[in-house]
Amino acid sequence: MPNWRELFSTPRKAALSIACAVVMLVTVGACIAVYALGRSEAGPESGPEAEQSAAIGGEQAQNFAFADAGVDPAQAAAVTVKYARWQGQFVYEVEFLAGDTQYQYKIHAFDGSVAHRETKTVKGPEDSAPVPELIALEEARGIALADAGLDQEQASFTLTQLDEEGSVPVYRVQFFAGNTQYDYEINARTGAVYSKGTILYVGQGENASPPPSPPADSSAPVETAPQPQVSAPAAPSSGIAPPSAPVSGVVRVGANEARDAALSHAGFSAGEVMLSKLKLDFAGGAPVYEVEFYKDGTKYSYEISGTTGEVTAFHQEAQD
Repeated sequence: MPNWRELFSTPRKAALSIACAVVMLVTVGACIAVYALGRSEAGPESGPEAEQSAAIGGEQAQNFAFADAGVDPAQAAAVTVKYARWQGQFVYEVEFLAGDTQYQYKIHAFDGSVAHRETKTVKGPEDSAPVPELIALEEARGIALADAGLDQEQASFTLTQLDEEGSVPVYRVQFFAGNTQYDYEINARTGAVYSKGTILYVGQGENASPPPSPPADSSAPVETAPQPQVSAPAAPSSGIAPPSAPVSGVVRVGANEARDAALSHAGFSAGEVMLSKLKLDFAGGAPVYEVEFYKDGTKYSYEISGTTGEVTAFHQEAQD
């Protein structure tokens, strides 16, 4: 215990003792003031739990936000409420959707006033609907036949190929029936007929010149080009003659055999891939099948000899 008599035994010691006491009192007073100020900013009580217990509550904060937005609570969706500290004050963060608008509010935790609001337009459910899958190549061919009023047995297909018209994926379908060539574009997502047209082929005089016949296994689903042959030139006033070329190779392999040869080489079965192209063409007079299909984001392209059924070229490419 300090000797108080000794501290004030001389005028000099008394003055120093009083000065020290004043400094101590000022320091203690400043600490008390800072503590009190901190409590007044934090709310009526101290500590996060104490402040939240004195707040208006999350449900009431929602109601203040709904009222400010003019939104019926029954029409609000995806409502979230969180108690948080924002810019030195306690608030309720309230978020919800109404129509095509997202609302974000910060509500004062003790009086329910709006501290901050923000809104933004979001996509509606119809805008975020999943993109439909592409229809099968065989289905596109059937749609074209149905629109033309023909049966499978009446048609000789020369092309069925997946392509794109603008931003619309389409199947290009071409086939012959009698002496008429049919050209179709089928929407690959919806199956709707995107475009169509016909060309009538005629020979000299009144005798029609039908297109060549497809390979021997044409009873199965195929997309093949007719074997080129020399035909009589068309009379200028009676129509357009089908193209012709001398043949230096013989077609001994059907379209399905060519498809299966490509799939076998790639190690897949028909049910595992999406076939996008199966076409018979002639390279320097030799018959060649062009086969394309997709599997797990990769495009496979093959060339198969129409005479031997052997793979003459192949390529695979990852799609973005």
